[in-house]
Amino acid sequence: MGEIETIREMKSEVERLLEQAERAQQAASERVERLRIERTGLTLTLQRLESSNQSPPGNRTPDQPTVAPPPSALRPITQPIRAATPWPELSRTQAVQRALHEINRPTDRHEVQAVLKGHGRDDQLGAISATLSYLQEKGEAKLTNDGKWILIAVIALITAGVLAAAAEGGLPG
Repeated sequence: MGEIETIREMKSEVERLLEQAERAQQAASERVERLRIERTGLTLTLQRLESSNQSPPGNRTPDQPTVAPPPSALRPITQPIRAATPWPELSRTQAVQRALHEINRPTDRHEVQAVLKGHGRDDQLGAISATLSYLQEKGEAKLTNDGKWILIAVIALITAGVLAAAAEGGLPG
């Protein structure tokens, strides 16, 4: 019986180590994905900044309106954000999406940063700007004419609420 019990203990230890290694592998995979997303956001921001620096001054004005993507281009958020996921464990993209959703109105990057800080994150403004640009490129966020950011999903919710109120006669004509 001693040999069988020893082998069972060894098997149990190997199973524990395997579970630990699988969790570490999952965490590493998630980190790689977050870093890839961040790299893409930074690349898009660089491209935008470099192209605006190369444009002749008369071709673009700072107050030029941003055009929203057509409804057919709107896509749901790529990776759904589970409300149970703690803020520090979210990728920066997911955290910024959640902050925009929590704010639930057009806002600036400083307010996004304040919400993130309030939830235990220390994201820098440059990284938040890159993430917002990335979300805009994906058609998930929009920069308004007054320089505020909003999730496309929030725009859809606001529009649906206004339409519902109008249908019920709740809006002044």
